[in-house]
Amino acid sequence: SSAPTSRAFGYVANGITPGRVSEFAIDSATGVWTQISGSPFVEGASEPHSIAAAPSNKFLYVVNRGDSDVSVLSIDSGTGSIAAVGAPIRAPVNALNLAIHPAGNFLYVTNVLQPGTVSAFSIDRTNGTLSPVPGSPFNAGAGISDSLAITPSGKFLYVTNSPPSIISGYAISSGTGALTPIAGSPFAAGVGAKGIAVSPGGRFLYVSDSYGGTILAYAIDEASGALATVARSPFPAGSHPTALAIDPDGKFLYAINEATLGTISAFRIDQNSGALAPVTGSPFLTGPAASAIVIDPSGRFLSATLQLEDNGKLASFRIDPATGALKAIDGSPFDAGPYPTAVTIVQSK
Repeated sequence: SSAPTSRAFGYVANGITPGRVSEFAIDSATGVWTQISGSPFVEGASEPHSIAAAPSNKFLYVVNRGDSDVSVLSIDSGTGSIAAVGAPIRAPVNALNLAIHPAGNFLYVTNVLQPGTVSAFSIDRTNGTLSPVPGSPFNAGAGISDSLAITPSGKFLYVTNSPPSIISGYAISSGTGALTPIAGSPFAAGVGAKGIAVSPGGRFLYVSDSYGGTILAYAIDEASGALATVARSPFPAGSHPTALAIDPDGKFLYAINEATLGTISAFRIDQNSGALAPVTGSPFLTGPAASAIVIDPSGRFLSATLQLEDNGKLASFRIDPATGALKAIDGSPFDAGPYPTAVTIVQSK
């Protein structure tokens, strides 16, 4: 089908074998997702699990959990269509989630091991290819490593591990991408640390405590990267909160609640303290099996994958800029292909 005029493209990783990535144009006025010509792109790998775009918006990276490797895909800036760049690069056993350095020169992948590790790769910003960083993978402490987030400054990386429920913090070498544990790491994180997000200003870090049903909030020391618990943290969320997203202005935080019929808890972020307050009307219904979450670069729209095996969906909402409340977009939920595990948005040029 033909795509509407759009400023952005959306990509959904479909966690099946052979793996595929569903490609969409996103209407800048309505937030409607429309599959572009040729979608889905058949990646061919086993069980794509997470996806992220380089800051240049030229390349996508997909972690294939079944094959324990990372696929590199180029993005056509005009059409949004994608194509493979060489063969996937091997990652250690049980690769899970990824994050890309804000400068676009390093990529990090968590590995579900006991204890967990983080693999680091250098990115060739010309062709998007990856090469292992010397010393990789880096130890993430006890437990299974899950989600990871990098501060906007690019100085620090944080990883959730459970059990025991902890946050591993690292300083990132600007030259090599190597990771060095920061003072005080690991930091206590409730009973079931899962999702993680850093505020756009880099002052606060948030972690979903899946077993505790709360969101943990921390202040980040800008010099050392050490974490200090925000007053009144943890903050109540829904049942089994997992994936987190923060709007580009850092005003609102959203958390997927997995163990419900599918809801999103919404919070207003106190700009001074980092404390959270529920948005009126929260939690908002998404539909069954909500999993991944993304906010578009304009901060106007939020979308969540509904991880249905045969006919997965994408529940999309308009964000009220004053209150943070969510209102379903006309036509939502949109078809997202079987078993959508992850979603990302790329701003078109």
